[in-house]
Amino acid sequence: MFERQVALKLPRARLGDGDVAREAFRHETGLVARLEHPRIARLYDAGLHIDPDGRSHPYLAMAYVEGLPLDKAAAGLTLVARLRLFVTIARTVAYAHSRLVLHRDLKPANVLVDAEGRPHLLDFGIAAVLGAVGPALPPPACTPRYAAPELLEGGELSVQVDVYALGVMLAELVDDPGDADLAAVIARARAADPAQRYASADVLADEVERWLRHEPVQACPPPPLRRLGLALRRRWRLWLPAGVALAVVGALGVQLVGQRQRTAQAAAREQVATTFVAEMFRFGAEPLARQPRGEGQVPLLERGARLIEQRFAGDPAQQARLYRVLGDAYETMGAAPLTVNLRERELASLRTQAAPEADVRAAGLRLARALLDAGRPDDALPTLAPRRGDDDGVAMLRARALVDLGRMDEAEALLARLPPELADGGDRAWRRLLRGELLNRRGREAEAIAEFRAAAAETGGDALAAAEAGLRGARWAAQQGRHHDSLSLLAPALETLRARGGLYAVRAEVAAANVWSAMYATALSLPFERVRAEVEACLRRLQALGDGVPPLLLAQVQGHLGHLLLSWGDVEQGAPLVEADDAQRLPLLHRPVELTIAHGRAGHAAQDQGHHEVAARRFALRRQARIAAGKGLHPLVAGDVRMQALNASMAGDQAGALRLLDEAPAPAALRAAGHDPSWYEEVLRETRARVLIDSGDPARARQALALATRREVKPQDGMLTAGFITGAELLRAEGQCLQPDARAGLARMRAFVAALSLPHHPAAPQIARLHGVAALCAWRAGDREQSARWAALARAALTAQPGVSPYYGAPLRQLEAEACRSQTGCLVMRK
Repeated sequence: MFERQVALKLPRARLGDGDVAREAFRHETGLVARLEHPRIARLYDAGLHIDPDGRSHPYLAMAYVEGLPLDKAAAGLTLVARLRLFVTIARTVAYAHSRLVLHRDLKPANVLVDAEGRPHLLDFGIAAVLGAVGPALPPPACTPRYAAPELLEGGELSVQVDVYALGVMLAELVDDPGDADLAAVIARARAADPAQRYASADVLADEVERWLRHEPVQACPPPPLRRLGLALRRRWRLWLPAGVALAVVGALGVQLVGQRQRTAQAAAREQVATTFVAEMFRFGAEPLARQPRGEGQVPLLERGARLIEQRFAGDPAQQARLYRVLGDAYETMGAAPLTVNLRERELASLRTQAAPEADVRAAGLRLARALLDAGRPDDALPTLAPRRGDDDGVAMLRARALVDLGRMDEAEALLARLPPELADGGDRAWRRLLRGELLNRRGREAEAIAEFRAAAAETGGDALAAAEAGLRGARWAAQQGRHHDSLSLLAPALETLRARGGLYAVRAEVAAANVWSAMYATALSLPFERVRAEVEACLRRLQALGDGVPPLLLAQVQGHLGHLLLSWGDVEQGAPLVEADDAQRLPLLHRPVELTIAHGRAGHAAQDQGHHEVAARRFALRRQARIAAGKGLHPLVAGDVRMQALNASMAGDQAGALRLLDEAPAPAALRAAGHDPSWYEEVLRETRARVLIDSGDPARARQALALATRREVKPQDGMLTAGFITGAELLRAEGQCLQPDARAGLARMRAFVAALSLPHHPAAPQIARLHGVAALCAWRAGDREQSARWAALARAALTAQPGVSPYYGAPLRQLEAEACRSQTGCLVMRK
């Protein structure tokens, strides 16, 4: 049993009992569930209790927050501390507005401040959806002192309703302001006319932060001398020379004009944005699975990006605001390349309008984070150069970029300079994650996994931050072949994301497919059927979410499934999935490691289908990506050369394959670069043996036998990849089968086939070829019956998958040609 403290809320049935009250309750529950923010109380459960008289009593079980109401918590604080607290509250309200939700009953009692001074927003009991037509609710039972005039009068509601309430709360926090600027800010926030108030809660928060930074506020443009005084307070060291001061006085002599007109324009822009976003997300209150499919099934978010360009072409401020909203949605889903695109557009729009430097900096940091998520640390790092005023979060992003670039010493030094106690739970978790990766690079895996496990606990109860830490740890453990550790980190993260639904559910399924695919590639003890079932379940759940899921993410999960199927030998189903993923994602990939994987997968799909020219190009690009990553003399280059040489040999160009092997870096070059070339040499030796055997020449096969005697490889090791057909035991068996006396080869081939326990598709082309080779060997050794049995297996598999490379059917065709030199032989083969 699990225990947690909850706050139980019993909303009034505003229209009495019955369907209308239940619909109102369903509406409220849906609104609260849409808000995922560490400063908003989380909804755990909701339902209806039916009493003995048949009447419905709704309830909400929400996160219990231990704390004091805002007015009591602020009583002992300085004015600056109270204003900083207010800024956090206003930013939280702005987040709710970005999700198209109004609070409509903001007041100190609905803001609890915990023991660490963090505010928590409570009670969305009379919330409304911006721009959406909800159920027919009666006028809300709001608190008159904090209610905007239009709310009390039943007028049209907008974000200005909450801005008004924030203004009243700000006035109470300031308590008889003697400062004219603060008084002007409060007056504008509480203006009776919504058009005269601040355009949004974010704008109000910006205004208060300007006052805290001793900058002029928009509500009260200061005269020149007052503006100079504020500038002197901010940067007094820069203004000491008298001549500079006089020049500034002169420059500021022109007063700002048209303030009222600009305020009205800002409100109008906010209304246009609200209308647009409400149109784009008009299904947002419903699960994605219930969203109707649009014409051409164009995904909702991608349509939004295009409409922003079209509708707001002349309004860069509006474009920036909307690009940020859509970027947040893509980031939540884990669509990093698409997030980068929107963050770049947001930044460009801000620069076009000459936005304040603080806004440009914040947008640049959002872009840097997206670039890191997309695997582009080299592009992110310039933006993360230290600047005065940066917080610890910027340093953490820089450390992350350095780790991703392999600059471990610099990353470790930067982490060591950070304060021992970081304020943000997400930053604390990232410090743990990065320490874990540093430990792993030093071969201290047990300590590394301990850091990954501890990362989630560092988030201070922030479930989403803990989930992000868990996903990163799960991916790392999967890539290291530690699938038990990976699963233990993955499970709670997925539970959190799936419970939140919507965009978070998308992220959960994509992340799960990524981890399962990585686990299968490194932990071969995992049964194929289990991994396939998990990835297929992720794909089904994604598809059930509707057209809001970007095709890029669907293709990514389909690509994982396709790669699994190819490794199992199902070319017919796997290759199209890999190709579809490649078409969607390749243009968006930048990181050499990702390009190496993508070109390798696409090359294998083309090779298995007999498209050897396409495969040759992709394998060459894979090799180039390896070099671009600075690993041109790494032992992994052996895998790249093997792919290229085997593809050439499969296409019948054994001479070209041998040239590729001859041109590979010498083992001495790897040794000079600090690597042990032993494995590298073994792989190239076995690949050369495969090419010589493919030539069919007995003399060359004898050379191959000499090359393939160094390493024992069991038949069940590895997947159906290049490593299977270059295994030493199979090479020895095939080489002996090509000799004049094939009986020794047949004995070895029988043992190999009998020991084969590798899970595979019934019509796997690699196994079909193996049976063809065995049948040819048995025929040459005089065992006609065994030859016929193996030939039948090869023929059935190749008939089931006719679209595979001719290479896989070559041994069977050669057998049939030899057998049909006599009528009796043909009859045996047909039988």
